[in-house]
Amino acid sequence: MALELKRRGDHRKVDDLSDFDFNYVYLDAMSESLEFRDDTSPKPSTLQAPTDRQANPNFLHPQKYNSQSSSWTAFGNKDRTLRRGDDLKIASWNMFFPAPAAAARTSAAIACLRTIFGQSPENLVIMFQELRQESLQAILEDEWTQQNFVLSDTEPPCLDERDEEPAHTPSPYFTLMMIPQNLPICNVFRVPFVSEMRRDALVVDIPVSEDNGLRVSKRSLRLCTTHLDSLYTGKELRFHQLMQISALLKGDWSQGQTIHGGLVGGDMNSVDRSEHNTHRAPEVNLKDVWEDEPAPAPPALKPFKRDITYGKARGNTWGYQSDSARTRKRLDKFLYTGPIETFALSECQDTTGRLGRFGIGLKTKVGLGDVWVSDHFGIYSTVYETSSASVINPS
Repeated sequence: MALELKRRGDHRKVDDLSDFDFNYVYLDAMSESLEFRDDTSPKPSTLQAPTDRQANPNFLHPQKYNSQSSSWTAFGNKDRTLRRGDDLKIASWNMFFPAPAAAARTSAAIACLRTIFGQSPENLVIMFQELRQESLQAILEDEWTQQNFVLSDTEPPCLDERDEEPAHTPSPYFTLMMIPQNLPICNVFRVPFVSEMRRDALVVDIPVSEDNGLRVSKRSLRLCTTHLDSLYTGKELRFHQLMQISALLKGDWSQGQTIHGGLVGGDMNSVDRSEHNTHRAPEVNLKDVWEDEPAPAPPALKPFKRDITYGKARGNTWGYQSDSARTRKRLDKFLYTGPIETFALSECQDTTGRLGRFGIGLKTKVGLGDVWVSDHFGIYSTVYETSSASVINPS
């Protein structure tokens, strides 16, 4: 870091940097070393307030692996439905794109998920953030993925067009959703944000039936994954992005389907403590799975004693597995609206209330040493749709 500051002509000492400036310089330097430098990326002093605009969705064609042709092909199973009351398992994990060995780390992440959820998981949706081309290739070639999941993307999405960028430029890092093959899909699309980092919302609509699935469903559960703008200076942008997600989850547009409830999972980048209340703002009005049950009391620690629970009482997901991290935060969340309930977990290695964390301490061998699979813990929850009026449009 000292050398990086010197290269930039920044005369501050490393210890003089705020946590946010430290992490910004680190990530920017890492992305440059991987030839992912985007000279239009914001510096902390250049973020502008978002402007109002309507973003058009970019519809995708979900892909299923065809073992006969050994290739990924278009998937369609609209004749199936998720029955109301069926459990839906949802896992979310940010894979930290600047770190080296993306393919090896992603393969280790998939192996971890396979260990947790079994060789043939049912009703398991996996949400990834910060994947790279190498990460995606590792997922496409993974046998467990091929046998069990439909993918929202089999190629990196393209950046939104700007004057200084050629059209159809692949994004250097992106989100992905893995949907179980036994579930139906009626829509998959991306909606770009007003964003200085070209972030978006990836949306999947899953039809839900009232009975045993024999009738064609006219109602859908909307699932979304996202990676909100980073850095402390992106706070205003994150608020507007969350407003946009809330509108998506509460929308009534789904190509003939009524949106009956929705959930978003991902890296919300809540770097400021006040942002843990953003979901309660009237413009957002979503529920946080973390708050569905009271959190346990933090452990009483003696001076200089390490918290061996990794911030369990606070639901921390970041700050323990990165050389650049000097603060510990709950950046990864599930937020939801509509007739959805969550319930306590037992499958993951660490659980608190209705939200579980996994990937804690997980490393994989690269060359002669071990590296962290990610600087984030993964999070997991089990949800089901109800018809109770008391949980519709929660405040």
